[in-house]
Amino acid sequence: METRKDDYSASLFVNFPPNSKSMAWYWPSGKSKDSEGKSPAAAEPVKTASKQQYLDELPPKFSETTTPKPQLEKPTKADLSQAWKTISWDDFKLTNLVQIPCFRDAGLTGLATMGVFGSVIFIFYKNPSKAINWSFGGLWIGSIVGWEQCNSLRRTSNKTTQIAKQVYEQKSRKED
Repeated sequence: METRKDDYSASLFVNFPPNSKSMAWYWPSGKSKDSEGKSPAAAEPVKTASKQQYLDELPPKFSETTTPKPQLEKPTKADLSQAWKTISWDDFKLTNLVQIPCFRDAGLTGLATMGVFGSVIFIFYKNPSKAINWSFGGLWIGSIVGWEQCNSLRRTSNKTTQIAKQVYEQKSRKED
């Protein structure tokens, strides 16, 4: 499949109106046009209902049980053995780990730091064992920094969402 340079760049970046401060980047999928022959940048926006919906108002993706939590008690030996029996090797598969929020970001940041630390130390000292030690240290440091940075951004985003939701509810009450 042959793609022109213009089609490729249109699939990567969507231009928004000049007064908008939003940008969107898309991963190149090899397809420069959708099934109707329109480029993604020319696609019309999806029309939504007049009432705004927040993420909290949408139905949950996974089923949630709303049973009240019992008081925390000291775990007994039977509880620990029952818990141990529920753990399996499938719990540690990569497909389960990447569903943990911020795991992917932390891993990628750690791997990038590992590569940088290892490369720089190897270039300067020409000592592979020293470079490997520093690269593993970089993996741990980068993973911890990536994890904390991602969780900080998530907390900030959740706070902003809650504030926006409260402001919207207050405005809708005033209008009523």
